[in-house]
Amino acid sequence: MISENINKIYRQWVKDNFAKEKCDKLLGFEIKIEIVPSPDFVKELEKMDKISLLRVSVDKENLTQDEDIAYGEENVLRKNVDVWYRPIKGLSFSKSKVIKYFENFNNPTKKEKISRIVIGGRADGNPISLDTERMKLSKYIETELSVDGLVNSEDIFKNYNKLLNVEFKEYFNNIFLEIEESEE
Repeated sequence: MISENINKIYRQWVKDNFAKEKCDKLLGFEIKIEIVPSPDFVKELEKMDKISLLRVSVDKENLTQDEDIAYGEENVLRKNVDVWYRPIKGLSFSKSKVIKYFENFNNPTKKEKISRIVIGGRADGNPISLDTERMKLSKYIETELSVDGLVNSEDIFKNYNKLLNVEFKEYFNNIFLEIEESEE
């Protein structure tokens, strides 16, 4: 709902502040709020002694042609396909290679967009599993209510700005503009 409300406010702001020809172009854009993984994901990965499983979910359109995908029922197969990697028995994946997958996951400009990473292995002799889907960045923001009982927008944006620019400044150091190929 936050995304919908921000876009509603954005559209109204564009209509109020720009001429018709520029307004039409700007109304073609949309603000999306995407879930991001926790910064602790890499910290936990660094603690692992052995990495024995790497499962990556990628868009099936970006994979090289696979016989199973080609013969799968078009309306039944999901958009994303899981690719499983396992090392030779007794060996382990290097942390640096797995971190490269994570960097690709965090980079929305990459063509072969990774939507999820699951890592299995051991830390201090105990089995451990890391999953970008379960380790999402989440923070609570306390905000004031307006006199009519609704969220005070100015206060929530002020708190959100503090969160992004103070607490997670290094983590959110880039803003990406994603343009669909059909919109170019």
